[in-house]
This record gives sequence, C-alpha cells and structure tokens, in this order.
Amino acid sequence: MSDSTATGKTLLGHPRGLFVLFLTELWERYSFYAARAILVLYVVTPVEKGGLGWTDSRGLLVLGVYQFFVYVMSVPGGIMADKWLGARRAVFLGGLLICLGNAFIAMPSEALFFGGLAVITLGTGLLKPNVSAMVGALYPDGDARRDGAFTIFYMGINIGAFLSGLSAGIIAMAWGYRWGFASASAGMVVGLGIFRFGRRYLGNIGLAPAIRQAPGVEAASAGAEKLTAAEKRRLLLLFISFIIVVVFFAAFEQAAGLFNLFADRHIQRTFGGFTIPTAWFQSLNPFFIVTVAPLMAMLWSWLGKRGRNPSAIFKMGMGSVIQGLGFLFMVVATLELGPQQRELASPVWLALTYLFCTFGELTLSPVALSYVTRMAPRRMTSRIMGVYLAVTGTGLLLASWIGRQSAELGMLNTFLLVSGVSVVMGLLLVAFTKKLNRLAED
Repeated sequence: MSDSTATGKTLLGHPRGLFVLFLTELWERYSFYAARAILVLYVVTPVEKGGLGWTDSRGLLVLGVYQFFVYVMSVPGGIMADKWLGARRAVFLGGLLICLGNAFIAMPSEALFFGGLAVITLGTGLLKPNVSAMVGALYPDGDARRDGAFTIFYMGINIGAFLSGLSAGIIAMAWGYRWGFASASAGMVVGLGIFRFGRRYLGNIGLAPAIRQAPGVEAASAGAEKLTAAEKRRLLLLFISFIIVVVFFAAFEQAAGLFNLFADRHIQRTFGGFTIPTAWFQSLNPFFIVTVAPLMAMLWSWLGKRGRNPSAIFKMGMGSVIQGLGFLFMVVATLELGPQQRELASPVWLALTYLFCTFGELTLSPVALSYVTRMAPRRMTSRIMGVYLAVTGTGLLLASWIGRQSAELGMLNTFLLVSGVSVVMGLLLVAFTKKLNRLAED
C-alpha cells in the first residue's frame, strides 16, 4: 500500500507530490549534469587555459571513480533513510551537501576540487535513492500509473540535464570552467527551495521512522522482518536484471568521457563562424528524452490497457540492444576521420548515436526504476534502490575503464566491441524473459 495520506488531489491524473519530486529532481540533475558536462574537459585542459592539465587517462579515471562513488553511496544513503532519517530528511540534507560540494569545486584549488567531489558523492548518496523511492511510495501496489509516473519523473531528470549542458557549456566558454561549477551549486539551491515549500503535498511520504508510527502507515522499523519465499524470488530476479543494467551503463556513460573527448577533437563544430561548445552535445540525449518520453509513456499505457505491455525484463533487454545498434554510428564517424584521423566527422553521426542511446535508455532506465519499487519489499525500498544505483555506478566505473582502453584498442575497435556486447547481452535477456518472470510468480 502507499505511504501517502495526500494522494487524493491530483494533477494530470497523478498525485501533486509527484510534481514536487519532479522539480526537485530536475534541479538536482541540473546540478549534477552541469558539473558532469564540463568535468573531464576541465581536468584535461592545460593550466594556462584554466584547467588542471591532466592526461586523458587520468581525467577519465577520476570521472569514473567519482561517478562510481556517487552511485555506490546510495546504499548507505538508503539504509540511513530507512532506519533513521527518513527519505524526506535524507533528500534535504543531501541537497545541502551537493550545494557545498559544487561550491568547493568552483574554488581555484586542486585540494578543494577533490574535497568537493567527495562532498557531492555523500550528498547524492543521500538524495538520489530516496527521492526515487518517494515517487514509488505515492502509488498503491498494482497501480497502473506507476510506470507512467516514473516516465514523467524521468522527464524531469532530463529537462535538468538538457538545461545544464547548454548553460554550463556557454558559461564555461565565456567565463571559465569554475563559473560553470558555480552554476551547478546554484541549481541545487533552487531544487532545495522547491522541495522545502512543496512538502505539504507529500503527506506521510518519507517521514522519519519514529514519526511514521501512525495507524495505517507502515513502519520502517520492520526492516528486521524475515523475507518470505516470494520476496526472495523477487529479489533474486532483481539482482539478475542488474547484470544488464551494468552492461547498459558501461556503454551509455561513454557520453561523459569518450564521446565528450571525441566531440571536442574530432567532430566538426564550427559553422558560419560560430563554434558549438563541446558541452552542448551533452544536451542531445536529454533533449531527445524530453521529446520522446511522452510518446513512450503513451505507448506503455496503450499496450497496458490492451494487456500487451511487454514485461520489464523484456524491455530492459531490448533497451540494451537498441543502444548497442546506436554505437554503429560512432563506427561510421571514426571511419570518416581517415587513417590518420586528420579529418573531422559530421556531428550527424554523434547525434544519431545519442538518439539510439535515448531510445535504449527510455526502454530500460525508467522501467528499471519502477521495477525496483514494485519488486522490492516496501520496508526495504530505499535500500534496494540504493543497491540499484550502486549497480549503475559499477557500470559507470566500467565505462571509465573502457574509455581508457581505447588508447590501445583504438576508437574503431572500442565502439565495435561495445556495440557487440550490448546487443548480445540484451538478446540473451530477451531470450530468457519467460523463465526469469516465473521467479516473480506467487
């Protein structure tokens, strides 16, 4: 059952609390992606041009480790919320830490740069799993609106990401990278304000365990309760599905690393005297998501009403396949550079890659978020969401390793390898969909 006592009032057919969380996540993701869009460019830019002057390999390593810990910290963040803080306090405290961390990065100090990254990982670990868990808690078990709600929520993520790439890119080009990081801090301040003043629409959602001890409201203190046989099967199915999540994000996160460097050095960016900021390419994926997500949400709803909606496992497998096919456009872009890589590739190939990655992401990621909140025991939702995000972080760390190996493998072989693994692993998951879904049957 839902934890909310304020879901009677709706907006566009959904609880109003969904849109409070939508806007909170929008600005948190603006903050995160603004820093992400310029991070690897900042660290590899020579010192005399306002960067840290690191090598590509070191820059990709720092990016991967940072993003890994951002997501891994979701595990303790979920546990702290379930047992002590409650999701609501965890989100607010996490937002404060994110503001502070981005302010540190904006300072002209390498020590504060690393300190800022550490503080952001702590803050995101508190905020990220709990805001997603609160979305799921708005809906009773079996509510057909849940997948659609997470698609709407996912649009908020990507509106923030779209705006961040554009603003951080132009700010970094005009005034320097440090002001780009400062804009990330400001974005989180906006998100915190919305969350604070919109809390009345959340009812009992996310209150601390001691506060939630009220009639009809499930207590988080039941976390020591033994798992039933059905719950064990569902958790096993979740962990099996996490394999494809690792594969997917190991490919998808080339956007912040390898794609970013490729766009900066090998893509034609100057047209009619105007040079497109490299970070603007980071806005292609969220732009496509914002424009395509409503159509995907309508498709799932249309299929659901007719009893033909594919299972979450099938969707996740197909998401990996679609993204893998998109990497073939990067193969074409690499071939266009010529043997000595002296030519520049058309931005069309990169745009098409992002388009296919977007279709793959919409088929997998919001579905996976919804799947976690549906399959995890209610008393463990934040913790299991934290595990899911830690699994995502593992994929991001693997993405960093793949990017660093491209120096030896070459761009062409790297893109071919990523494409092949994504397609094969996705097809395997699709092939075993029926057997895996039986694990969830009561």
